[in-house]
Amino acid sequence: MITKYSISNGFNSPPLVAKLAKASGLKSVINTPLLAAGCFIFFLTLLLTTEVTAAPLSWPIQVRSVQLYDDGGSIGYVTTDAKDQTFLFCLDRRLQTSTYNSIYLNTLHPKREGAKLLEKNTRTEKDFLTHVKSSLDIQFGLIGEKEILKKYKKDQTRSELEIGIAVLLSIIDERYK
Repeated sequence: MITKYSISNGFNSPPLVAKLAKASGLKSVINTPLLAAGCFIFFLTLLLTTEVTAAPLSWPIQVRSVQLYDDGGSIGYVTTDAKDQTFLFCLDRRLQTSTYNSIYLNTLHPKREGAKLLEKNTRTEKDFLTHVKSSLDIQFGLIGEKEILKKYKKDQTRSELEIGIAVLLSIIDERYK
């Protein structure tokens, strides 16, 4: 269960980075993107907890299977994280819904109990989708992703997994180019 999925506005601020560095025993602090990314991953790991495992999510994740629904096209994703714990999320593509193309965490379908909406076009959603994209880059490689998208656009996809990945990549590209 996600008890709190929000990131403090100041997570990347120099004072916080300095406090973290001091707490870890570093003598000097260099505010680099790498250090900021490390801090972000640390906080995301602390804040993102799954209903399935009730333990912190460890990036990267791997998409293990995809469930397609006939409600307009909602897609459920079963993933495992770096510690082989299961994590669920879905893309809401129901017809006539105000949350079309929104992400729900801890569920394979938006209507299921325990579904947690990740508000669209927020910093939290962007951070989540950025990590998902990085995970897909690792799992499929950039060339593999391009092939999946190419087949999808030509309506030549054969598996639910390819369809699910193609739709997710399209949403990420559409929102965060």
